[in-house]
Amino acid sequence: MSVQEILNWGIDVIRILQLFTADFFVLFMKGITLLGNETAYLIMLPFVLWCVEFRTGARTGLVFLLSAYLNFFFKDMLAQPRPFILEPGLNLIEASGYGLPSGHAQGSLVFFGMLALLIRKRWFTVISIILILLIAFSRVYLGVHFPTDILGGWFLGSCLLFGYHKFGNRFEQIVAQWSLWQQIVLSVATTGIMLIYNTHETIVIAAAFFGVGIGTILSVRFNYTQKPSSFSHHILRLLTGLIIGAAIYVVLAFIFPENGEPLYEPLRFARYFILVLWFTTGAFWLFRRFEKNSKPV
Repeated sequence: MSVQEILNWGIDVIRILQLFTADFFVLFMKGITLLGNETAYLIMLPFVLWCVEFRTGARTGLVFLLSAYLNFFFKDMLAQPRPFILEPGLNLIEASGYGLPSGHAQGSLVFFGMLALLIRKRWFTVISIILILLIAFSRVYLGVHFPTDILGGWFLGSCLLFGYHKFGNRFEQIVAQWSLWQQIVLSVATTGIMLIYNTHETIVIAAAFFGVGIGTILSVRFNYTQKPSSFSHHILRLLTGLIIGAAIYVVLAFIFPENGEPLYEPLRFARYFILVLWFTTGAFWLFRRFEKNSKPV
């Protein structure tokens, strides 16, 4: 079967799925697909870091960002168009860029898969599987991905999860024995390698990766990884942390150069680095100020 025949088959699948066009179902699918957007992860990851367990959030964040980086790399390398490029009007939402592998499918598999591996609760694993399947289905139903895009994203994401499962703990044990400066050099070097392949999307991913890396090093080193001691502290963390995070994002976007102006890309890198550094270190420094009874992880 040729590539074109496979793509034509994918278009046929989308047409069949879209025969069911009840308004409530379309709205539900649009809501589900939002769970795989950047904004959703900018809320879910801080929640895990602040309210569940810091190391679980940090590990998930690093693997997720590596996954996002590789996704854009393979998208650009394969350069496969989305379904609505071949069949105009097929999409029920807007989407840009290439389609294979699906970033939503890959990202949700890695994010929720990592959490399932680390949390190890059956109920959470079941919920994670349901969300992974729903997000992937929504992308096909809404006409922004071929079924093969989903399979490609799942394959790449599964490779990353397998790699972490086999080698992640050992690598962490080795790095934990290094000095502070050795760990910082590793984070800088890894980010530098990521910046070799520099696109509009990957520079943001590299900045966030650097923020998680440096933030994790500092928070662990200075014992900022305390858990909230009460339900009220959970709520206060989320409200305070996300409001300040949103303020950082908006203010820096306002004062930094716009697209096309000098220094736009370097300062865009700085904006996302500062935002993620707030999530991983700055917020914990603040939390420790008003949570007298919190216990370290």
